[in-house]
Amino acid sequence: MLASDTQIYKDTYTLANVLFGITQKFTKDVKSTLARRIENCVLDLADSIVEANIDINHRSEVLKVDFIINYERLQFVLNLALARKQITLRQQAHIARLMSSIGKQATRWRQSAPKRKDPNGVS
Repeated sequence: MLASDTQIYKDTYTLANVLFGITQKFTKDVKSTLARRIENCVLDLADSIVEANIDINHRSEVLKVDFIINYERLQFVLNLALARKQITLRQQAHIARLMSSIGKQATRWRQSAPKRKDPNGVS
């Protein structure tokens, strides 16, 4: 199955579209820094989803490390954008719903991933 066929990918794509639309309206003083960082973080989040989909044997590790790092980074820069009044509370609520859905899907996806076998034969 292609990553683009998964719901988590589709929701992340929706989140990226929402965020790119919002960051276009950022003020000039933060557009080249904060806006770009948000855009890069959401793209990195999508990359970790694609990687987890491709490498099923390491899915749990990818989602446990790469995905969580990218997710947390995105939350940080979004909170900063909210504090800098670049994102409205209404926009933040919509983003939070999307991110919550994505986070829950990642957790379920990670939990359903095959467990890696210990090279010594111990599970």
